[in-house]
Amino acid sequence: MIRVAVIDSGVHAAHPHIIRVDGGASFGHSDRASYNDSLGHGTAVMAAVQEKAPDAEYYALRVFHSALRTRVEFLIEALEWCLTERIDIVNLSLGTSNPDHAARFEMFLRKAPNLVVVAPAGSLPGSHNDVLAADEDPT
Repeated sequence: MIRVAVIDSGVHAAHPHIIRVDGGASFGHSDRASYNDSLGHGTAVMAAVQEKAPDAEYYALRVFHSALRTRVEFLIEALEWCLTERIDIVNLSLGTSNPDHAARFEMFLRKAPNLVVVAPAGSLPGSHNDVLAADEDPT
Protein backbone atom coordinates (compact mmCIF):
# COMPACT_ATOMS: atom_id res chain seq x y z
CA MET A 1 0.00 0.00 0.00
CA ILE A 2 1.30 3.45 -0.93
CA ARG A 3 1.58 5.84 2.03
CA VAL A 4 0.97 9.53 1.26
CA ALA A 5 1.56 12.47 3.59
CA VAL A 6 0.03 15.87 2.97
CA ILE A 7 2.02 18.54 4.79
CA ASP A 8 -0.21 21.57 5.12
CA SER A 9 -2.77 22.94 7.60
CA GLY A 10 -3.97 19.49 8.66
CA VAL A 11 -7.25 17.96 7.60
CA HIS A 12 -10.87 18.06 8.67
CA ALA A 13 -11.41 14.29 8.66
CA ALA A 14 -15.22 14.52 8.73
CA HIS A 15 -15.36 16.66 5.58
CA PRO A 16 -17.50 14.90 2.93
CA HIS A 17 -14.70 15.01 0.33
CA ILE A 18 -12.21 13.25 2.60
CA ILE A 19 -12.17 9.49 2.06
CA ARG A 20 -10.25 8.77 5.26
CA VAL A 21 -7.22 9.82 7.29
CA ASP A 22 -4.96 7.04 8.55
CA GLY A 23 -3.03 9.23 10.99
CA GLY A 24 -1.00 12.36 11.31
CA ALA A 25 0.76 14.83 13.55
CA SER A 26 1.18 18.52 14.22
CA PHE A 27 4.47 20.41 14.21
CA GLY A 28 5.11 23.76 15.87
CA HIS A 29 2.09 23.44 18.12
CA SER A 30 1.73 22.33 21.72
CA ASP A 31 -0.76 19.58 20.80
CA ARG A 32 1.40 17.40 18.54
CA ALA A 33 -1.41 14.86 18.03
CA SER A 34 -3.96 17.38 16.72
CA TYR A 35 -3.89 17.58 12.95
CA ASN A 36 -7.40 19.06 12.70
CA ASP A 37 -7.55 21.73 9.98
CA SER A 38 -8.90 25.12 11.03
CA LEU A 39 -7.83 26.91 7.82
CA GLY A 40 -9.30 24.61 5.14
CA HIS A 41 -6.29 24.54 2.80
CA GLY A 42 -4.98 21.14 3.91
CA THR A 43 -8.44 19.61 3.67
CA ALA A 44 -8.84 20.86 0.09
CA VAL A 45 -5.39 19.55 -0.87
CA MET A 46 -6.01 16.16 0.76
CA ALA A 47 -9.38 15.85 -1.03
CA ALA A 48 -7.77 16.63 -4.40
CA VAL A 49 -4.99 14.07 -3.87
CA GLN A 50 -7.42 11.40 -2.63
CA GLU A 51 -9.54 11.90 -5.73
CA LYS A 52 -6.58 10.76 -7.85
CA ALA A 53 -5.47 7.86 -5.62
CA PRO A 54 -8.32 6.76 -3.35
CA ASP A 55 -6.72 3.48 -2.26
CA ALA A 56 -3.55 4.90 -0.68
CA GLU A 57 -3.02 5.39 3.05
CA TYR A 58 -3.20 9.09 4.00
CA TYR A 59 -1.47 11.06 6.73
CA ALA A 60 -2.18 14.69 7.59
CA LEU A 61 0.82 16.67 8.84
CA ARG A 62 -0.03 20.08 10.18
CA VAL A 63 2.58 22.84 9.93
CA PHE A 64 0.16 25.76 9.44
CA HIS A 65 -1.94 26.73 12.45
CA SER A 66 -3.51 30.19 12.48
CA ALA A 67 -2.25 31.32 9.07
CA LEU A 68 -0.71 29.84 5.92
CA ARG A 69 2.83 30.46 7.08
CA THR A 70 5.22 28.43 9.18
CA ARG A 71 8.88 28.07 10.09
CA VAL A 72 11.24 25.97 8.00
CA GLU A 73 12.14 24.04 11.18
CA PHE A 74 8.57 22.76 11.45
CA LEU A 75 8.52 21.76 7.80
CA ILE A 76 11.80 19.84 8.17
CA GLU A 77 10.42 18.14 11.32
CA ALA A 78 7.37 17.04 9.34
CA LEU A 79 9.57 15.72 6.54
CA GLU A 80 11.68 13.82 9.10
CA TRP A 81 8.44 12.31 10.47
CA CYS A 82 7.77 11.03 6.95
CA LEU A 83 11.07 9.15 6.95
CA THR A 84 10.43 7.63 10.38
CA GLU A 85 6.92 6.55 9.38
CA ARG A 86 8.06 5.17 6.00
CA ILE A 87 5.93 7.48 3.91
CA ASP A 88 6.30 6.94 0.14
CA ILE A 89 5.01 10.25 -1.25
CA VAL A 90 4.87 13.71 0.33
CA ASN A 91 2.69 16.48 -1.05
CA LEU A 92 3.75 20.04 -0.22
CA SER A 93 1.33 22.60 -1.60
CA LEU A 94 3.63 25.26 -0.25
CA GLY A 95 6.98 26.81 -0.94
CA THR A 96 9.48 29.43 0.05
CA SER A 97 11.52 31.90 -1.93
CA ASN A 98 14.05 32.30 0.88
CA PRO A 99 17.43 31.11 -0.49
CA ASP A 100 18.65 30.49 3.08
CA HIS A 101 16.33 27.47 3.21
CA ALA A 102 17.96 25.73 0.24
CA ALA A 103 20.68 24.10 2.35
CA ARG A 104 18.11 22.74 4.82
CA PHE A 105 16.13 21.09 2.02
CA GLU A 106 19.33 19.81 0.40
CA MET A 107 20.45 18.13 3.65
CA PHE A 108 17.06 16.51 4.12
CA LEU A 109 16.77 15.29 0.53
CA ARG A 110 20.20 13.64 0.73
CA LYS A 111 18.88 11.53 3.63
CA ALA A 112 15.70 10.60 1.75
CA PRO A 113 16.62 9.33 -1.73
CA ASN A 114 13.55 7.06 -1.93
CA LEU A 115 11.00 9.58 -0.71
CA VAL A 116 8.98 11.17 -3.52
CA VAL A 117 8.41 14.84 -2.71
CA VAL A 118 5.96 16.84 -4.82
CA ALA A 119 5.95 20.64 -4.47
CA PRO A 120 5.02 23.70 -6.53
CA ALA A 121 7.38 24.65 -9.34
CA GLY A 122 9.22 27.93 -9.04
CA SER A 123 9.96 27.94 -5.31
CA LEU A 124 11.79 25.82 -2.77
CA PRO A 125 11.65 22.92 -2.41
CA GLY A 126 9.87 22.53 -5.78
CA SER A 127 12.81 24.03 -7.65
CA HIS A 128 15.21 21.41 -6.27
CA ASN A 129 16.33 18.74 -8.76
CA ASP A 130 15.25 15.85 -6.48
CA VAL A 131 11.69 17.15 -6.06
CA LEU A 132 8.84 16.64 -8.51
CA ALA A 133 7.79 20.14 -9.43
CA ALA A 134 4.06 20.54 -10.00
CA ASP A 135 2.65 23.30 -12.17
CA GLU A 136 -0.88 24.61 -11.79
CA ASP A 137 -3.59 22.36 -13.14
CA PRO A 138 -4.96 24.27 -16.16
CA THR A 139 -8.39 22.58 -15.93
